[in-house]
Amino acid sequence: TPTMRSALLEFYQIARGRPFERNRLELLRSTYDGPLGTNREPDLSSFFCSELVAEAWQRMGLLPSAPPSSEYTPGDFSSTSKRPLPLLCGAQLGAETWVCRE
Repeated sequence: TPTMRSALLEFYQIARGRPFERNRLELLRSTYDGPLGTNREPDLSSFFCSELVAEAWQRMGLLPSAPPSSEYTPGDFSSTSKRPLPLLCGAQLGAETWVCRE
């Protein structure tokens, strides 16, 4: 929708140029499902790939605001995930496309 597009473009301006997350503790924290890994405010100074996508989708209204974007891992976006993404607005993921780099 135009509102979603506007939210995405606004987030793009915020995220543009931010580095890839290199803090191993932060990357490990995102995989922890216990009480220490929940309800943390996302740190938007750098991004892990799935965190970037989750934050964009949350701002667009495609994912709920909880859990925070920092709690998502690449596996959460996989068709093999044990729990499907709680997509909103009738959104659904299509088939995965494998990309090979030779």
